[in-house]
Amino acid sequence: MPINSLKIRAILLALRAFHHLLAASHIRIQSDNAMAVAYVNHQGGTRSTQAMREVSHILHWVEDTGSVLSAVHILGVDNWEADFPRRQGIDLGEWSLHAEIFCQICHRWGTPDVDLMASHFNAKVSNVMARTHNPRSLGADVLVQERIQFQLLYIFPPLPLISRVAAARVCQLPKLSLSGGSNPPYKRPTALRILLFQPTPEWLDSDSCQKCDQPFFWNFKQMWDSKKIGLRQHHCRKCGKAVCGKCSSKRSTIPLMGFEFDVRVCDGCYESITDEQRAPTATFHNSKHNIVHVHFDPTRVWLLTSGTDKVIKLWDMTPVVS
Repeated sequence: MPINSLKIRAILLALRAFHHLLAASHIRIQSDNAMAVAYVNHQGGTRSTQAMREVSHILHWVEDTGSVLSAVHILGVDNWEADFPRRQGIDLGEWSLHAEIFCQICHRWGTPDVDLMASHFNAKVSNVMARTHNPRSLGADVLVQERIQFQLLYIFPPLPLISRVAAARVCQLPKLSLSGGSNPPYKRPTALRILLFQPTPEWLDSDSCQKCDQPFFWNFKQMWDSKKIGLRQHHCRKCGKAVCGKCSSKRSTIPLMGFEFDVRVCDGCYESITDEQRAPTATFHNSKHNIVHVHFDPTRVWLLTSGTDKVIKLWDMTPVVS
């Protein structure tokens, strides 16, 4: 169905939806479709048979309810809120931090002055920097802003934008000038570091080591040509390259990729991992039994675990949570 006819049908559906409020009253329709406005005001037209049929249903509704109907045209930019669902559909970027976790952050650091990457559907505070132009937001696309005139900033980017946010100037502390709230009092600007976890790389396929070019044991042609015995294939957990055992003799933790224990990495990646990147992001506790069920009580800060040995343990998590 043409868009003009759909706009007219939308008017009809709105009238029917609010029938109990609009009957026997003067109704002013605001639409960003000029043809829909003209057909409603002129009670039809000759340019579209389909549109004429849609308007006839509106006229029958007006006659049955005893209402008076008129329409005015508004600019599309003023109709953004009504058009947003139609233009965007299901926006996978409309996600936000769990409300309980956000309250804990605010209790510790103070309530943020502005949400740097959100919409009014998922914003945590009233001041918002939107992804695109929005009359109700302070601005658009925080990644290109030169300076943000607020003290305490909050940003919770969608997954596809995490790498861009990490590399953008918005994450540089001198630009942000973050300051803590009154509980607890801070004497200098303070930043809350949110760890940006990196996705693990895909393991690459190769018939020879991608570091030293030694053939793997199934690469018979290269083994024959080079008169060498094939080697076993391994993969570097950091770059995903196919390597031999000699080129991946080192082990390292990569907490930002989820590897809290030592895993195989190639020699080049081992040298590139800094001590800061090796710092653990998890706290380990020896539960001394295989856990099959976990339940956390946030009010009392208790953790209940039950294991395959049919032992139930209650843990005081206050030192960990605080």
